[in-house]
Formats: sequence, C-alpha cells, structure tokens
Amino acid sequence: MLSTDSIVAGSETESLQPVRIRLALAVVALVLMAAFGLVRALMEPSTGWRFDVDTKQRVQAIELAGSGRLENVQSVRGINCQGAAMQVPLTADLMRETGGIAQYYSEHNSFYTAHAQLWTLISCSASARQPLHFQHAGGELALELSPKSWSELGLRFWCPWIFGVLAFSVGLAVWVYRPVDRSASWYLVASACYAFWVMVVSAMGSRLLTHPSLGLQALHLACHMAGHLYVIGLCMLIWRFPASLDRPRLRENELMWAMLAWAGIFILIDVMQWVPTINLGFRLPNLVLVIALAMLFATQWRVNRNDPLRRAPLKWLGFLLLITLSLAFLTTLFALANKWTAGRMAYGFAPMSLIFIGFVPLVTRLNLFRLELWWTRAWLWFLGGVLVVVLDALLAHWLVLDGSASLGLALALAGWLYFPARQWLWQRFSTSALPATSEVLPAIVALSAPQDTTRQTRTDIWQSLWEQQFQPQSIRELPTIERLDVQAQGQLLHIPGIGVLPALELGMPMRGTRLFNLADLQRANEVFALVQRSLEAHDALEQGARLERQRIAADLHDDLGAKLLTIAQTARDPERGARVAELARQALEDMRLAVRGLSVNEVLANEAQADWRSELLQRLDIAGIHAQWESNDAPAAFCLSPTAQVQLTRIMRETISNVIRHSGAKQCQLRLIWNPESLDMQIQDDGVGLPTSQNVPGQRMGLGLSNIERRVHKLNGLLQWFSVEPHGLRMQISLPLAHLRSESTLSPLSTTIIR
Repeated sequence: MLSTDSIVAGSETESLQPVRIRLALAVVALVLMAAFGLVRALMEPSTGWRFDVDTKQRVQAIELAGSGRLENVQSVRGINCQGAAMQVPLTADLMRETGGIAQYYSEHNSFYTAHAQLWTLISCSASARQPLHFQHAGGELALELSPKSWSELGLRFWCPWIFGVLAFSVGLAVWVYRPVDRSASWYLVASACYAFWVMVVSAMGSRLLTHPSLGLQALHLACHMAGHLYVIGLCMLIWRFPASLDRPRLRENELMWAMLAWAGIFILIDVMQWVPTINLGFRLPNLVLVIALAMLFATQWRVNRNDPLRRAPLKWLGFLLLITLSLAFLTTLFALANKWTAGRMAYGFAPMSLIFIGFVPLVTRLNLFRLELWWTRAWLWFLGGVLVVVLDALLAHWLVLDGSASLGLALALAGWLYFPARQWLWQRFSTSALPATSEVLPAIVALSAPQDTTRQTRTDIWQSLWEQQFQPQSIRELPTIERLDVQAQGQLLHIPGIGVLPALELGMPMRGTRLFNLADLQRANEVFALVQRSLEAHDALEQGARLERQRIAADLHDDLGAKLLTIAQTARDPERGARVAELARQALEDMRLAVRGLSVNEVLANEAQADWRSELLQRLDIAGIHAQWESNDAPAAFCLSPTAQVQLTRIMRETISNVIRHSGAKQCQLRLIWNPESLDMQIQDDGVGLPTSQNVPGQRMGLGLSNIERRVHKLNGLLQWFSVEPHGLRMQISLPLAHLRSESTLSPLSTTIIR
C-alpha cells in the first residue's frame, strides 16, 4: 500500500483549524491570481479592431463587431503625452505574442522598446481623447479609443485563463488538504508558476494591439523564472511521489539546493543578458532541468518495479508528464521557427495544465485499477496523434507538399501503419499475456461433470481455473463474498462462491507484477458467468432425470404393480386362469406403454387415435357395454410427443376402467374432437353417476380420479365432470395442442364438478 506520508494518502489526524486557515489563504491567492490576469488584459484601451498578421506576414486589422478588414497596415499615428505628433511603424515582428519568441536578446529588447512606444501613443491618445490614425493599403482610417470590454477578450484570453485557474486550484487543494511533506508545497509552487505564466500569456494573447508597458519586459523575465521553478517543483514532487528517493549519496535537500542554484545562475544570466541568445540564457538550462525530471521519473519507475500499487499512479503521472513536456517542446519548436501567429501561443500552453488537472484522480483516490486500463488507452491515443504530426512534418519537408496534401497523406499512412500496430499493442498491454477465456473451458466442463468427485477435488479445480486465468500472486478462500469486484486499489479480486465452490480472494495478477484493471474485471465476470450457467445446466439436467425416474416409478407402481399383485392373488384359484391371462396381458401392455414414454420418437395423432378406438371399443364390448365412437381427423401431419401419447392413452384407459368396474352402465359414448387449438375429449355413460360422497376430492381416490387429474394436469388441460339426467356421468377434457406437441411448463389444474 502507499505510505502514510504520501501526497496521495494525506493527513488523517490534523485538526480542522489549520485546514481552515490554509483554505482561507488559498481562496485569497486564487482570487488574486485570477484578478491579475483579468486586470492586465482589461487595461488596454480598445479601438474596436484586433490587429494580427496574415499569411504573407503583413499586419492586418479585423473589426470585432462587424466584417470590416484593413489590409497591409503600415503604421499608426497619434500624439504623445506632451501633445506632440507621434507615429509608430506596425510590423509583423511587433505583432508577435511575446518577445520570448525571438532567439536573440537584441530582437527581444527591440520588441519591448517598440511596444513601449506604441503604449505611450495609445495611452496618451486615450487620455487626450484623441483618435488614432492607421495608414493601410486603402488609405488612412481614424479609430476612436474606448475602455476594453469583457466580450473583446475572446477565447485567446479565456482558454489559458481558465486552465491556469484550474491548475492553481488543484495545487492549492493539495496544499490545503494533504500537506504531509514538502512535495505538496513544491507541487503548489509548480501550479502557481504555471498559473502566473499563463496569466501573462493570456493577457498578451488577448491584446488588440499592445499591452501596458509598465513591467512588461520584467513580466517576461518573471515568466522565465516561473518556468524554472515549474520544472523544479515537478522534480521535487517526483522525488517524493510515490516513494521517497532519499539515499545516503543524495538527499532531498541536496537535490533541491542544487537545482535552485542552477536556476539562479541562469536567471541572473537571463536578466543581465550575458549571452547572445535566449536559447543559452533560458531554454537550454530549462531543458537540463527537464532531463533531470525525466531521470527522476525513471528512477522512481525502477525503484517501484516490484510494487504495482505504486507503479499504477506512476504510470498515469508519467503519461501526464509526457503530454505536458511534449506540448511545451512543440510550442517552443514552433516559436523558434517563427511559425506562431499572434495570439496562438495562448492555446499551445493551455493543455500543459494536464499535469495538474490530471493529478486529481490520484489525489482523490480514484480506483487505480481504472487508471491501469486508461493508461494503456491514453498511450495508444497519444501515439496516434504523434505519428500523424511527425508524418505530416516529414512529408511537408521531404516531398515539398502543401499543408492539406501532406496532412491527408499523413493521415492515410498513419491509418495503414498505426492501426495494425495499435491492435498488437492493445492486445499486448491490455491482456498482459494472460490466456483467453476459451482456454479455461476444460476446467469449466470439469466443474460441471457428474457429481462423483469429492468437494476438495472440485475446490482444487475451481482454484486452478482462476490460477490459469490470472496467475495471481495469491489465492485464499473467504467465508462469503457478495459480488465479484476489484478491491484495495486493484490489489485484490473477489470471486463469490457458487454452490459448494468457495468464495475466493485473488492477489495481484501476473505473479504480482501489476494491478487488476477493468479488462480483468470483465474477464472474471465472463468466466464466472460461464461456470454459473454450466452448473445451472447440469443441475437442471439432474432435476429432469430425477423427475423422469419418479414418473416411471409412479407409472410402474400405479399400473404394472397393481396388476401383478392382482395376478398373484388370482393365481391361487385354478378356476380363474382366464382372468389371470387377461391381467397378464394388461400388465404387458402397461409395461410397453411405460417404455414407449421413454422414446424420443413422435407418434402421428391419427395412428394413435386408431389404436385408442380399437382398444377401448374392444374392452367395452368384452364387458357387455354398448359403445359409440365419434371423432374427426387430427390436423394433417400432427404428431404427438411420446409423453403426450402415453398420458392420453392412460387417461382413456383409466376412464374406461372406471366405467367398466364402477358405473354399472349399459352404454358408453366416446367423442374425440380435434380443434385448431385444442383437443376435446368426452366420455359419457348411463351408469350410477358420481356418488354424493365423491364430491369431496379426498374421497375420490377409490375411483382413480386422482390419477386422471394428475395426467390432465401434466398436459396443462382442463378437466370437468358433469352429472347426466336421469342418471349417468360425463367426463370432459380440453387439452391445448401446443402441449401435446412438445413439453412445456405446467400450470395448475382447474377441475370443476357440476351436478
């Protein structure tokens, strides 16, 4: 776990009063920083026009509240503070966003000297309420001066200003709520330097023509100082986060003073201009600090190579540093090549706030296992953008293509080269060489095999399945787990138990070399669902087999057993040999019917109906009962399932047996009507009918009515009994054809007796 003195862990025991004091100071500092940039930007008077540079490096003016445009503006004329006429040439170099873009200090000084003259002209004309006269390609235009409005600041101001406020807010929040060591203070210094830097840039980038000359060159030098402190602050943060790099040969204080001394020397050189170029006075010394930052990060990476929990935030922080520093590098590169037009540098420095805004997930303890996966995706996204930029630059240089042609070709090449590589990288980093889900199917099948293995054997298979899937650092059983989830900042994966399979807690995957991430969680859910469904399918199969065995046992007991008992009793009387033969024949038929119920072959309904008619009429004739059969043809090619054929046969047999044995009837009518959606069966006799005592369901067992009800119930049918005047009984059954064609869920039987 992260150490308690980490900037991420924070302080848990600090009293509330110091926090309130720091919070009040932070609010004041944030307001002052935001007001500094805003006030500086609004100090410039407005002409209602914005001056910029066109593609031919000529000064042009664009009307802010209209569509007017002045081409090739050469100079501006007004009065100085003594009332004398004054004219200042307007050049493309003067429209640069800052003198820092220049390479030589001589150009740098000329830039600020010219802007000081331009500011004198504008401020004095504004005080005297005199217009400014601009000479351009079409003649001369007089423009009145007025206070600059908020709407004239534009996106060039608000974009970096907002990013600066957000970055400073994060640095202040870390300092207020987690001031556990000097890393929090240095992080605040870095955010403050960045905020100051972009406040100056935002005010300069949003200028319409010039900027207040008071302290303008000093602000530029202060930005250089802030640039050094910005990198030093990040270096000191990396020294402490996520683990301290203090060693006997080099400690934190020694590194801090060495870097401050380095920065101090070159700040003095920069201020005194002891070297000819800004590259030597500021950019290269600052690059050395950036190299030191990269070396510290590499050291942190090596020190924490066996601690995935510390490496996870380090991965994210490293990605943020790469984006931040690469954007700064590109911004500087374009500035050196004089490719920036006025105002655009403000956008270039704004994304550098990601080192602060992107730090929020780490400070707020966002699940690191989520950052683990986002880190891979973020790298792939960033590398794709870098590839397009590099290809575009190379094609434009080598093939001498214009911007649109080189960009189009770069996008095509990036698609052909990058996307296959991206797919390989994604598979390499997201799966971390773990086996696919399909590779654990044999273990899943083994878990759902017949229950002839011991519980310990099944537990061993269960654990080996997860061992093969994630190669965890550790596996241990837990009493219970409510849901499958990643815990302890990605260090643990909890697997709920299933039936006799115990709940498990898995340590970090790949033998502890990384944390669990979102892809691992999704993979675990897939495997868990496969095991659960496999066990459920096996249980359902076992339950179905058990119910079928119970049905066969019930059929043999109810039919074959009873007849065999009767045969045994009747065989004692030699004179009743014919009766024994008849009972044996019936027992044989019942056995054949029970076996037929196990068949998987369907039976044509018309063939089954012919068998029923032959058997039932023969039995009634032998019993001396006059029988009448009425039926229509079943639907064409309609087949009965084996179960339905057996149940219908038994229903008719038991009903006819009741007529023969108990009714005392002389006549019996049988009707079988096939409807489009149902089969209606009616059996009516002229016997004694249903005795009054039989109205009570518990007293009808003697007539075998419960067996008939049970079988109708299995076919989801409706059974009704009607008394017939003057005497007799009619049984009426309605069965849905859908349940005769295939097995289905049974619904409760509805039985009605109407007298």
